[in-house]
Amino acid sequence: MIETKYRSLLKSIVWRILSVINGFIVAFIFLNEFYQSLKISIIANITGFVLYYFHERFWNSIKWGKK
Repeated sequence: MIETKYRSLLKSIVWRILSVINGFIVAFIFLNEFYQSLKISIIANITGFVLYYFHERFWNSIKWGKK
């Protein structure tokens, strides 16, 4: 079973939305500053989105562990 690029992209977007929320909450707890926390979580998650997409595509190309 091969996952489509669209599915990988959608999974990445949903995961990143959850990560932005989580990152913001953690940053806000430590910084107690709304805009600084928001900037940190957004920048970190844009790069994380790109890394996750290519990570998924890479693992999808490996046949090991698939039936």
